[in-house]
Formats: sequence, structure tokens, C-alpha cells
Amino acid sequence: GLEIWVDGQTGPALKDAAWRALREWYFELTEKSAKAAVHKYAKALAVKPQRLKIGDQSKRWASCSKSGDIRFNWRLSMMPISVLEYVVVHELCHLKTHDHSPRFWRVVKSLLPDYEKRRDWLRRCGAEIVSILED
Repeated sequence: GLEIWVDGQTGPALKDAAWRALREWYFELTEKSAKAAVHKYAKALAVKPQRLKIGDQSKRWASCSKSGDIRFNWRLSMMPISVLEYVVVHELCHLKTHDHSPRFWRVVKSLLPDYEKRRDWLRRCGAEIVSILED
């Protein structure tokens, strides 16, 4: 659960304190969920990311560096776990294939036969989640 203590703050100070607490909670939840999904799928792909980071990317849900670091957007924990897992699998597959070739998509599909449904949800609903939080 989440508890936010505001210690008498009101107005903009209250909004800022609540927003910081909520964002920190989502960062932690995304880190926990992403690590669990990486643990679940990395072995099947025989890959091991170097570092997992949670960030505040404005245009991406995740990214994978050539050195094997994977950065996930903190907003992923606001989505269904199936969508978060799709993003994790997508990035883990980049550790094997660094492009979006047919081979890449075959590897994704081997782990998530319904990846297109998950990807479509992200495309349809992801921007709405971001827009809600831009206030």
C-alpha cells in the first residue's frame, strides 16, 4: 500500500509532496515488477542484462544499450502486468538481436505468442497514461 504524509502542507506544496511520493512509489513498483519479469524470461533466452535502471523517459517505454543495460520507464507499473512483461521481453530480445528484424519478432513470439495483442494495448493506451500524468 501507499501512505502519503503531508505534515500540514497545503496548496502547491501539498501537490508537489504528494506527486513526489506517488512517483517514488511507482519507481519502486516498476523496479520490482521489471526485475521479476527479467528473472522470469532471461533464462529462457539465455541472456543476462548488465544493469536494470528505472527512468523517466518521455518518449520510450524502455531501451537497451549495446553494453546490456536496460532502462525501463517508471510508468510501466501503471499498465497491466502482461504489457509490462511484453516490454521486458522486447528489451531482453534486443540482447540477442539488436534490431527489429523478422528474426527478432520470431524470438519475441517464441516467449509471448500473444505479443501483438500486448503491443497493441501499449500503442492504444500507453499515450493516455502519460497524458494523465503530465498535469
